[in-house]
Amino acid sequence: MQQSVSVVGGGTVGLTVAWTLARRGAAVTVLDPEPGSGASWVAGGMIAPYSEAWPGEEALYRLGVESLDLWEAFARDLQPYADGPLVTARGTVWLAVDDGDAEDLATIAAAVGDPELFGALRPSAALRAVPGAAPRIRAAARAPRRSPSTTVWCTARCARRAPTQEWRSGRRRSARRRTCGHWTAT
Repeated sequence: MQQSVSVVGGGTVGLTVAWTLARRGAAVTVLDPEPGSGASWVAGGMIAPYSEAWPGEEALYRLGVESLDLWEAFARDLQPYADGPLVTARGTVWLAVDDGDAEDLATIAAAVGDPELFGALRPSAALRAVPGAAPRIRAAARAPRRSPSTTVWCTARCARRAPTQEWRSGRRRSARRRTCGHWTAT
């Protein structure tokens, strides 16, 4: 018997959960008046554990690293439904424009504990890496490992294209036909 699942929220996480469950055979209903319009636009699913590490948050850091390690297989599964590449960054350069920012970069680097994962970058090298950056950079750091971003619009498009599952969501006034089923008000 097919399981029926309702997912509350159509942001990056909700749509990813819905997409994954639909691929496993569940009938999924996404409950959201405007999928992809909420808080997910702030970071859009970015996974950047090396630049977000902080003392005292070691468990969160490990979870972020594990998530980053899982990304490649997830992206490979999601890619056939996407309009373009799912990885939007091949590393990150962080710029510090004042002493407080510079202290934060040093704290993050110490929390990561491995300069190959998150390490200092000379301001002159940062200026070359980030064209148009303010010339008065106090300090800089780099996280050379890829930082994927499953932007919410991409996840929403992929979710809507998932094979032969019924998805419900959207505004109360409209229903649109999609390849993978239909979107109706809930």
